[in-house]
Formats: sequence, structure tokens, C-alpha cells
Amino acid sequence: MDDMTLAREGTKESIFIAPGSLFCLDKNSPLARAIRIIVSRASNPNFYEFLLRQLHM
Repeated sequence: MDDMTLAREGTKESIFIAPGSLFCLDKNSPLARAIRIIVSRASNPNFYEFLLRQLHM
């Protein structure tokens, strides 16, 4: 799953994930596939449940 799709899916569950490709000029860079999260909200169990579900898809 690419970073934009992951961000869209997160939005459906009120989880904010910023796609790394929005912050990277070189779209071929591995950093362009990264995600950015709000650290203060990363302790939310819903965030981890969401990521685990996405990994198993």
C-alpha cells in the first residue's frame, strides 16, 4: 500500500497520517514512501489496531 492510500484509509477511521510523498521532492527516494504521524497521538490503541489491520491486508 502506498503512503497516500494509507493516509486515506486512516482518515476513514479518524486517524491522521501524513503521506511522506507530500514532503519529499524526490518521489523516487525511499523517504517518499514514509509516513508521518503525530507522536502525541501515537499512543492511541486505535492507531496500532489500524496499522496491524493494514499490514495484514
